[in-house]
Amino acid sequence: MPIVTPESVQVLLGKFVDFILRYAVTLAAVSAISMALIEMVKALVSWRDRFQKRVVAEWIRGVAMPPILSDVAPDGPPTATDFHSLVYSALIRLTTAESVDPSAINRGVEWTP
Repeated sequence: MPIVTPESVQVLLGKFVDFILRYAVTLAAVSAISMALIEMVKALVSWRDRFQKRVVAEWIRGVAMPPILSDVAPDGPPTATDFHSLVYSALIRLTTAESVDPSAINRGVEWTP
């Protein structure tokens, strides 16, 4: 049975640390490259933005126009499309403090200043 000395333990630990360090650096490099590629695809494609815009628009379009609006509108009752556009515009204003054109409900998700 070999005799274990402090020097042999130190050498063994040094070799182990070197191996783990090389592996950790490689793993960090691969992780950084993978993250950069994923973020680039997310920014270019914007699937999440399009999905959320579609879901919100469908949710708004699923709401019927209240009958009270046709009684109080000064220039006649608004159409359902006008009502949904105004609801979308008000929702964006309340949640982001940004003013949007009411017809933005029918356009893409790209934001222009």
